[in-house]
Amino acid sequence: YGDDCYITNCTFDNTIDISFTPGYDTDAKLTIYNSILLGQVNGNHLNPVNLYYSNYKSGYLGDNVFTIEGNITGNPLFVNSSSGDYNLQSASPCIDAGDPNTQRDIDGSQVDMGAFPSVYGTPMIITFLVPGDFPKIQDAINYSFDGDTVLVAAGTYVENINFNGKNIVVQGEDRETTIID
Repeated sequence: YGDDCYITNCTFDNTIDISFTPGYDTDAKLTIYNSILLGQVNGNHLNPVNLYYSNYKSGYLGDNVFTIEGNITGNPLFVNSSSGDYNLQSASPCIDAGDPNTQRDIDGSQVDMGAFPSVYGTPMIITFLVPGDFPKIQDAINYSFDGDTVLVAAGTYVENINFNGKNIVVQGEDRETTIID
């Protein structure tokens, strides 16, 4: 009924095509992120489809479908799609190819395209700033993965912290001016 729609981290086999036509004379758009599309994709003049960081089959984008950023074409290299195994092989171009500005996969690597995170991703090491990226030290710790660094600006932070078993660095600006109370 007029709201924009979003699809994230999905795999669409070519058994059913995507046709975005919500009707009701609305100007709603469909935005697809980090997905793999094997069939025809169509929008219409009032309702475009925008692709970000997705893999699609060359020649299968229909009318009013726009490739905005980070998209690729080609074989996604599934383990065995004919038997329903849509996990990615180690050589898949879809591994670590999703939007780098979204949350990382469960292994700490850049998000993959498609429905299933791959075990073959390369972990990203990130430095988080407190309070720049997160208001609390614990929030940064919760978001981090092994190997990450949490840099804490000078100030007094009233909180308890728990590393949750993660192998990370939490470093204050200065031992005299960065205090956890």
